[in-house]
Amino acid sequence: MSNLKERLFNYYEANELRVDMAFFLGGFIFDIFTLSGVDDLFSITQQIVYLVLIGIILSAELISSPIPPKLQKIWDYRSAITHFLLGSLLSVYSLFFLKSASIFNSIVFVALLMLVMVANELKNVQSSGVNTKIALYVICLFSFFSLLIPTLLGFVGWIPFLLTTAMTSLIL
Repeated sequence: MSNLKERLFNYYEANELRVDMAFFLGGFIFDIFTLSGVDDLFSITQQIVYLVLIGIILSAELISSPIPPKLQKIWDYRSAITHFLLGSLLSVYSLFFLKSASIFNSIVFVALLMLVMVANELKNVQSSGVNTKIALYVICLFSFFSLLIPTLLGFVGWIPFLLTTAMTSLIL
């Protein structure tokens, strides 16, 4: 078993960029085919769980709180976990906005969101400090509320926008 693990690790080391690109594209394509509606309860719940987990990890990093021994092994992988969760959310939000908005009205925003999603894959972003991850987290929070609040209210406009901004600020 360790021989297989060693061979896989060596293959990854030799082909890191290709493997990373394949996983990125594979995940994005997977999201395209499995994306449910913006009002799907399972999807909303999954987004909430991802946002809460990212919030817990980032909060613990910011306050440098001691990690319980039971969580220490998992804590060593916090950067990879945060990267995966942020990437998943950014992919979903990019697709939601791309599917739901008029291309002419939202092309700049969707392009920027997709650029952020791709930037999340860059090694220097993945290894960056907490500030970059917090910026990505804020984008995810704002995107989540900008989809959820109009869905709950049944309309878009200034009121949902202000509520989205307030909820994002409140969480932070």
